[in-house]
Amino acid sequence: MLKGVCRLRNNVGHDEEVGLILGTDEEIATIHRSSGQLFAISPGNTTLIATVFGNGDVVICQAFSSVKVGVPSSVTLNAQSDQLAVGHKMPIHPLFPEGDVFSFYELCRNYNWTIEDEKILGFWLGDQLHSENQDLQSAASGEIQFSNDLDKKELGFIKTLYGRSAGRTDVATTFSCDFVSDSYSESRIYSASISLSVVSDLPLALGIPVTWVLPPHYTSTSLLPSSSESHGQWDSQSRKGSIVYSLLKFCSEKNEAASKDDISIDGDTIKTTSSNHLACIQAKDRSSGRIEIASCVRVAEVAQIRISNRYPLNVIHLAVGAEREIPISYYDALGTPFHEAHNVILYHAETNYHDVVSINYTLNGSGKIYLKAKQHGRALVQVSMNRSPQKSDYVLVSVGAQLYPQNPVLHVGGSLDFSVEGFSDQVSGHWFSDNESVVRVHMPSGKAEAVGIGSTKVFFECPSMKLQTTVTVLSKNIVSIDAPKEVLTNVPYPTKGYTFAVRFGDTHKLKALENKAISYDCEADPPFVGYAKPWMDLDTGNLYCLFFPYSPEHLLRSVPKSKDTSPFISVSVNASLREAHRISGSASASALFVGGFSILEMDKSSLQLNLTSDSNKTTITILGNTGVEIHWQNQDLLKISPVHKEDIGIGGHAQYEVSVLRTKKFKDKIIFTLPANGESTSF
Repeated sequence: MLKGVCRLRNNVGHDEEVGLILGTDEEIATIHRSSGQLFAISPGNTTLIATVFGNGDVVICQAFSSVKVGVPSSVTLNAQSDQLAVGHKMPIHPLFPEGDVFSFYELCRNYNWTIEDEKILGFWLGDQLHSENQDLQSAASGEIQFSNDLDKKELGFIKTLYGRSAGRTDVATTFSCDFVSDSYSESRIYSASISLSVVSDLPLALGIPVTWVLPPHYTSTSLLPSSSESHGQWDSQSRKGSIVYSLLKFCSEKNEAASKDDISIDGDTIKTTSSNHLACIQAKDRSSGRIEIASCVRVAEVAQIRISNRYPLNVIHLAVGAEREIPISYYDALGTPFHEAHNVILYHAETNYHDVVSINYTLNGSGKIYLKAKQHGRALVQVSMNRSPQKSDYVLVSVGAQLYPQNPVLHVGGSLDFSVEGFSDQVSGHWFSDNESVVRVHMPSGKAEAVGIGSTKVFFECPSMKLQTTVTVLSKNIVSIDAPKEVLTNVPYPTKGYTFAVRFGDTHKLKALENKAISYDCEADPPFVGYAKPWMDLDTGNLYCLFFPYSPEHLLRSVPKSKDTSPFISVSVNASLREAHRISGSASASALFVGGFSILEMDKSSLQLNLTSDSNKTTITILGNTGVEIHWQNQDLLKISPVHKEDIGIGGHAQYEVSVLRTKKFKDKIIFTLPANGESTSF
């Protein structure tokens, strides 16, 4: 693109002093020698040459890359799939025949998006977002208020579609681009459209909330909790405990043969083979005889990639030096999220301004990228599947001063304290509201009070800048959630989950009861502790978020090593309406979580530890909460001493050596107790 900007990166070793010279035909494109920015000047083709010199100006190596500069004649609308399920979302953006979004997004403006039939499709977080609740609708319209006009201008190229009802309709956009340099000037108007279909749910699809979507030819993580994580009971016939998992099969021999091993259970993991298969998993407690459906599994191809929906405006604001972990998620062709899909797709993350934000995704299998704000400015970050522009998603990273919190939602009578982030030095200025009948702001301190229903801007002004954000005020809570009274733990494992009671306005509750569908999402924070999912009691009509903590074995892998060593952690469960994620995100409830422990080497079939004169030592490993107390009687015959301990709070591990001091026959009982939650195990 003319006057387009891209950034070049080189992979040069630093074992010796090297110099790098970048060269190209400067009539076609010029390159900034230090930053690596390439500027398109005039139409044509050229070759970029990178020459690396060592000591004494000795050429170590050269690399070449072709550069094509031009003005595109046509454009298409790009969506990662040509169909979408009702209630699901999908990004859409224009794409030229050559290049990617980096090539044009800074040159084009005045985007005008339209949908032929808005009963079928809508723009998520856009003016067309429909709702039967007026408070929700006014708040949704407030959500599209960007923090400033520059955000709106830079992000006009991308929209998020929302499936409303079954059917097919066209989505179209028009926009203008200015291709201007010192030697060339041209302006063009482009238009493009795409036909998309929306697929409805089945008339009866109550199993959707309990169905895990997994990719083909995949082995899951430990998704099926063993009985050690549920009741602490062990069956004398099996080391796997009293909980047994099995697949529910078709009765027909023909179908059974066809579906053999398409989905299988291997210990606490699930294995898949080919796509388009569905199976449900039965859990049976052999000690009580109870049988339940644990979960269902659907196998589908990974078709879409997304940056986490934590950023519904596709904007991330960071202060200089701040770091942010960005989860990457995958979806099938209909927009259904995968329960997990680790190391299935090779994804790539890139930005057009490496001097503004750096990207680290060396831990590719983690499904996350790590951003670090380096200096004031703005950078577009792209995440793609196999470097394909057609399979990509975007987020704008704004580095600099900003108001905190951004775009908050308050209820009448509520208040909050605004502050300015992104400055190393104290900055002085004054605060004010654009509409005092909606929000009043204390001029010196920034304390805001919601006094009336509506939406308004709050400003901070100082000699060097003027910052703003949008505040939405609602009349009452759209959604509320209450935490259980008891302390949460993962040993014994709560097989039914901990119930967080959810309440909506009458309109949403009646709609949910009528459709027998779950109209909200649940999310646990921090996510490494466990997960939450919506559930409706069909007998009473009560709505809940069920929280399921991860086992000590799982927490050993998932808890960040940088976390503190406290065995206690506050867990919040968030309930959000599916058509107003950010608004209802203010409805959360917190509870205290105390991590339990499990013993890795225990003989789970006999609960015995046998030592002899020839084999008089063994090692015991405790996983999870390592703050245990160990008691035994024969102190002169048996010694238990710590060998290694990594105390990471709820996700630690510790090793103890058990050794016999005298060659004398004896019996004893070793008792492990955890004072934090009263857990006790002995053998």
